[in-house]
Amino acid sequence: MGSRLAVKFWGTRGIIPSPRRSTSVHGGNTSCIEILSDREPTIVDAGFGICHLGETYPEAKPIDVNIIFTHMHWDHIHGLPFFNPIYFPASNIRLYSPLPANTLKQELDILFNGSYSPFDGIENMPANISFHQLNNGDVIAGLDVSFINLQHALGPNDKNPCYGYKFKTADGDKTLTIATDHEALPNKVNQQVLDFAKGADLMIHDAQYTLDEYQTKKGWGHSAMEHAVENISNAEAKLGLLTHHDPHRNDDDLQKMFIKLKAQYPGVSFEFAKERVIYEISHNNLQSKKTG
Repeated sequence: MGSRLAVKFWGTRGIIPSPRRSTSVHGGNTSCIEILSDREPTIVDAGFGICHLGETYPEAKPIDVNIIFTHMHWDHIHGLPFFNPIYFPASNIRLYSPLPANTLKQELDILFNGSYSPFDGIENMPANISFHQLNNGDVIAGLDVSFINLQHALGPNDKNPCYGYKFKTADGDKTLTIATDHEALPNKVNQQVLDFAKGADLMIHDAQYTLDEYQTKKGWGHSAMEHAVENISNAEAKLGLLTHHDPHRNDDDLQKMFIKLKAQYPGVSFEFAKERVIYEISHNNLQSKKTG
């Protein structure tokens, strides 16, 4: 069977939270992905989904957790002050980004600034919090981690870069790639993303817009659904999960779009990501199960 590699979405929505009855299937919380391996939990991004994830950790038990950030836009960080383990003195919370550690601290510290919140700096929270600059090839929770620049907003070289990630089990048997907040333009950056994700067991990809919507949103840093599916196909990923759902889109909308896309791309295996579903990579297949 080899090492375990699975993901559980706690937030699938982009830009702003949109929890309501009509989004209960695919979810209404902003970006947060829990990576499940044989070791301590690793989380990618801290949108409001991380608040609900934090509720699953008991205060009495010491907690070790890794949080990796794709970038510093609000919908990927604004849940961090409400992540329960940050209030537990026994918690060890390691924060990672390709940014220099001090830059990462400065970027996140604004969330804990007394001018905007009832806190007095991230380092004064009860948990043991450390900041780490991520390097390609680092091992986190037994997984080999590498990263690449994505095409987001002003581009891969602007002052707030956005990163895509690859997670590989120690035995090399399973591979996961994450490219949320990526605009799949026909350029060098997108080709690098395709090469980076080549043959992945699971490719998670931004798919916020319809093609019609994308015509007025070019340069905003997000992909049309068709572009995302084409990237999954061109990367020869075994399965793709589309995420960063538009906040105005409900479950019925996504289901109709899924049916339409499946007719357009019958040979590509993909789904729209759903919150609180565990997607388990197993024997070159993906098994999913709903959790509480």
